[in-house]
Amino acid sequence: MASGVETGRRVPGGLRSLAAAALRLDRALRTRRSASLHVVAILAVTVCVGAARADEPVALEVPNGPFHVGDPVTLSARVPTKAGEELVAPDLGGSLGKLAVREVHVVPPAPDAQDRAPRLSIVVQGFETGTIDVPPVPFQVREPGGKLDERTTGAGKLELASVLSSGEAQRKPADLAPPAELAFSRRKLWMLAAAVGALLLVGALLGSWLAKRFGGEKARPSPPPVPADLQALGDLDRLLGGQTLSKGELRRFHIELSAILKRYLESRFAFPAVERTTGEVERDLRRLAVDPLAQQPALEVLRACDRIKFANAATSLDESRERAAMVRGVVERTRGPLAEDRPAARA
Repeated sequence: MASGVETGRRVPGGLRSLAAAALRLDRALRTRRSASLHVVAILAVTVCVGAARADEPVALEVPNGPFHVGDPVTLSARVPTKAGEELVAPDLGGSLGKLAVREVHVVPPAPDAQDRAPRLSIVVQGFETGTIDVPPVPFQVREPGGKLDERTTGAGKLELASVLSSGEAQRKPADLAPPAELAFSRRKLWMLAAAVGALLLVGALLGSWLAKRFGGEKARPSPPPVPADLQALGDLDRLLGGQTLSKGELRRFHIELSAILKRYLESRFAFPAVERTTGEVERDLRRLAVDPLAQQPALEVLRACDRIKFANAATSLDESRERAAMVRGVVERTRGPLAEDRPAARA
């Protein structure tokens, strides 16, 4: 399934030793036929096994190639969570070891999926050939009480090949001859200088004439910027009136719908929504105290678009039109002044 897969957060050896000792104690007590001590031994084994299972490892899945230098590669990790826990997308600072990080997303499970564990999706690029070590990825899980549990994935390895063929990569550059000397007489140099001077003079005269001829015309003022709400509603009408839905290109439709909503939020509330994940957008909307009746449908649309874009979740034409109507409702509920007229609110 994946190459170079390792796991993180392995069960400590001390717990395994303690469990083994408890099992030995249980067998010894059975021979002595002590019911109370037998119960104590069973409880000790249960605690040790439960502690070992609580530290379930998280595997980093690295897809098989072949991949070449510069190709985007999607790493993923299935993160088991308990009821009420939330997987938080990590901020990797744009790099993961020798790899450049392009995107980090949390992909929630599809509503009809049997596996309810969310997945951590990381798009990386490598610019060196050979075997690249992928270090463990740190991440956090928010517990129901708000506490952040620090976790990490295992490491992995990624094979990258050169974009050149093996013959081209090993070919040596041809021998370069030294530069040839050109014979230039003083007469030719003077003639060249005179020609350049004449061209400069003609250019200056032509520029002066053009300035006098057309200098009286005033530059037309640039049109005022389109308000954020009108721009978003216009983009939404063009998307619904286009051929994306009629051709059944629902994944492309949701990619463009997510972009329209993020551009509107960025222009309306002055924070970089386009370059942020859905979790980061949710954090900024709460920080800016955006109307909760607009927050909920906006985040619901963004999460649905993430599932369709990154997990290829199934959807329908009616659901697609309903999500477009939800975006229209968000815009109409939060209409206001342009971002240029608001105080800076970037994080």
